[in-house]
Amino acid sequence: MKIIILHAGKTGTTEKCAGLLAAELCKNENVECEVYPVLRAPASLSGYDAIVLGSAVRMGMFHKDMSSFIKNNAAMLLRSPAAYYCCCGFPDRAEEFFEAGLGHALRSHALAAACFGGEMDLSKQKGFEKLIVRMVGTQFKDKPAPAIDEAAIAQFAEKLYEKVSL
Repeated sequence: MKIIILHAGKTGTTEKCAGLLAAELCKNENVECEVYPVLRAPASLSGYDAIVLGSAVRMGMFHKDMSSFIKNNAAMLLRSPAAYYCCCGFPDRAEEFFEAGLGHALRSHALAAACFGGEMDLSKQKGFEKLIVRMVGTQFKDKPAPAIDEAAIAQFAEKLYEKVSL
């Protein structure tokens, strides 16, 4: 089984999650994964048994590169086994991010969709975005700061494998 994982983000969290997902999927010796930034996606995705798209969420929206890819490839994604993940600090709002980023048709067609959590690393921010991250960070004073949810990644991998191997 051959799976491609395409990711888009700004600070590396979405890429890190793509690697963790690939490692989780490849625990099964029947699975081969390829991981690419969405801007370096192969010209054709027809040779894959599943396509996974992962995007960072900022200000409630998917990363602009992922949004463009989805818009330009929506018809192909509707004909393909596809799954989606997002990385953000507000996993309880993930479903609204998927609806906004994918639209109803792609969201309904998805084999799986999950939030893998997020990270708020000020050292990876610049200028105005650093200020925004600081302001958002104040919402987590009484809660733990956002972190990558490895259990969510494992569950997503299991669900994806089950649906693709049917």
